[in-house]
Amino acid sequence: MKYNKGFSLVEMVVVTGIVALLSTILYVNFSNDSKYEADLTKARAFAVSIPLSMPTAFVSEWKFDGPTAAGSPAVAADLKDTWSANDGTPSTTAPTIREGKDCVSGKCLEFNGSNYVNIGDVIEPSSITISLWFYPTTDGATAQALVEKTVGYSIRFNNNRVRSVLNASDGWHYYVTSSKAPYANKWNHVVMTYNHISGVNTLYLNGDNVGSVTVGGALVYNTYALRIGSAYNATLPFTGKLDDINIYKEVMSVGQVKDSYHAGLDNLYNNGVITGEEYQDRRSVYLGEK
Repeated sequence: MKYNKGFSLVEMVVVTGIVALLSTILYVNFSNDSKYEADLTKARAFAVSIPLSMPTAFVSEWKFDGPTAAGSPAVAADLKDTWSANDGTPSTTAPTIREGKDCVSGKCLEFNGSNYVNIGDVIEPSSITISLWFYPTTDGATAQALVEKTVGYSIRFNNNRVRSVLNASDGWHYYVTSSKAPYANKWNHVVMTYNHISGVNTLYLNGDNVGSVTVGGALVYNTYALRIGSAYNATLPFTGKLDDINIYKEVMSVGQVKDSYHAGLDNLYNNGVITGEEYQDRRSVYLGEK
């Protein structure tokens, strides 16, 4: 004999609650995914906006996307300047090539504290913007040079802070030390700008203005080489990873700095290096929502 039993009131309440909960979860996930996609669309526009807004500003770019396989020492073909002819030469013990989830995009370089890339006695603009991504694996208790043209300009990592150094015609060295620490064992975006008209040197970390100083004279240069991962004489060696280093001869606007950071976050998210939650969290920080 078949017996049809209706739902009790308690069962109906439980089922209704489960359906409501699932609906909420689906709505939240859909809303978050839509928000991520909207943010990613804005970030992708950066690659198009910079050439249009700074068409004559490009100086050099090193993406390290050469032919060498991950895990092998970098060779000259990996250190090509994709904008100009300022190609790099590896130190005798070369940095190691990494790729995929180890990098922001494509391939990148890992430094062990005893290697560097030599660019030569080049790139001495009046105004300058340097943009790069770095992944520290120490706290920088001893100063480490990320990019340095001694004498002239430098971006360093020291005592868990990022620092820019400029040498001016008034005989002084001007420093800006970031007001906050970078993320440890994660990718961080750094931008340093110097406007030779206003004299203002500004440092940005992960889209945030973290300090500035007014420089008392034009930048001065000598014949020391520009290097990536150390100073000209192999001092201040860096330990960690570097990716997507760009130099411009004009000053990036605040909006362009934020867009540049956003574009990098886009790559990190698409590569599976960071989750959607971390993507949104880091974005909220530099937008001042946290």
